[in-house]
Amino acid sequence: MNPTECLALLFDAMNQKSLDALGDILADDAVFHFPKTAPLKGKKRIVTFMKLLFRKYPNLTFQVGRITGDPVCAAAEWTNSGDTKTGDHYENAGVTFLEMNNGKIIYLSDTFKDTDRF
Repeated sequence: MNPTECLALLFDAMNQKSLDALGDILADDAVFHFPKTAPLKGKKRIVTFMKLLFRKYPNLTFQVGRITGDPVCAAAEWTNSGDTKTGDHYENAGVTFLEMNNGKIIYLSDTFKDTDRF
């Protein structure tokens, strides 16, 4: 699997809220940079963070725009929308970047436009 295919799988897993699918594409020592948090180090910690994110935003969905990549890295522009668990509407736009090694994500970084609402 190349990085652009992996990035598409990542967003499919996010939209399906599939922690197993997310875990399958992350290296054990992956690092995830997410706004307003310290870097999350390790697959287990990243999957736990995603589980908490899915609880806070139970129907959040991503619409992926452009994806570009090379043999090692890929980036995608996206928008998302949904509601929080308390019913407040949420939407945002951003870019996700990943780097792969041996068929797994070793580095993942999200940047998004509205960090005040997160």
